Amino acid sequence: QIISLVKSRNILKAQKSMADGKWDKKTLTGFQLSGKVLAVLGMGNIGKAVAQRALAFGMKVITLKRGQSNLPKNVLPVGSLKEMLSTCDILTIHLPFSKQTENIIAKKELSLMKSSSILINNARGGIVNEEDLLEAITAGKIGGAGLDTFKDEMQPFSSTVLQLVNHSNVICTPHLGGSTFEAGDMVMSEVCRSVKDALEGKIPSFETIVV
Repeated sequence: QIISLVKSRNILKAQKSMADGKWDKKTLTGFQLSGKVLAVLGMGNIGKAVAQRALAFGMKVITLKRGQSNLPKNVLPVGSLKEMLSTCDILTIHLPFSKQTENIIAKKELSLMKSSSILINNARGGIVNEEDLLEAITAGKIGGAGLDTFKDEMQPFSSTVLQLVNHSNVICTPHLGGSTFEAGDMVMSEVCRSVKDALEGKIPSFETIVV
């Protein structure tokens, strides 16, 4: 949700503008999240937590109907990925990476989205085809993107990643989704509890930590 807020209100552009000694209030007008359609692709624990936060902002939240149960209240299921992509103002991805999800968002899928829509990937690299995403943003086929994960997270960055990082309509961060002091404490507590369970002959249970 932080990336949605930053992108919707042009915060990074505004900070750079002021650093350059400008006061570009009129040219940096953004949009409200309230009333906008958020599509959540991947309604697991994290997707559900994101949906609940989006609903608190007054957003309409949609997700794919198939394979979903116990959806959060007021989350609306839709029948197809095509319908979801063509309807949403913001697409946020929360899928695991697998052969089935690799490049699940590529040129064809991006062409279905609104020219003003924003894509956010905080899940795993490789789910979104980065070359196709760069092409879509550069051509104005979608409005922009927020990326916290990449197909190759090793340095030096690929040419495509460098172009995304330096694109004015893209926000990139180095996989910071779970990088908080509190999350680190929770992970250590979870590991200790699981080790204790194993030593006592119990099957450790693992909880998804949402930050």
